[in-house]
Amino acid sequence: MAADAPVALTLYVGLLDEVVKGAPTLEALAAKGFTTIKAQPGATIPLMCQRGCPTHQGHRRGHFGQLNVGLAHGGGRLKPNNILNSETNAAVLDHLVNSTPFQRLSGFATGVFKSWASRLYENCSSHFEASLQVKPPFVVSFPTA
Repeated sequence: MAADAPVALTLYVGLLDEVVKGAPTLEALAAKGFTTIKAQPGATIPLMCQRGCPTHQGHRRGHFGQLNVGLAHGGGRLKPNNILNSETNAAVLDHLVNSTPFQRLSGFATGVFKSWASRLYENCSSHFEASLQVKPPFVVSFPTA
């Protein structure tokens, strides 16, 4: 599979996944005022919202939209709970989280954590496993983590 992956110069060209059900089409986004920006290899293009920005924009990591997924505790929550998203966002996030690249990144990060801070990893892992036994059932975003 890896040998069949298309490559352009030094960049990987992602294989086309199936379209996420409920995700807007390019034409629908253009009708709402979005602009298509062609990728420039080796360049970072910051994307800024100019009008009608969602409320989740402008947070401690920068001025861009973001969505959370999985399990959280804090931010006003009294106990650990699943993060809720709209039906459309949940479908897109579920597709993204379950994609092979994200699963590989999750497994890699977990492996690094386990090798470089094994006692801390074991402590976190045992507490996390114990929290999964609590009701309501928690959704695990990254089974490889």
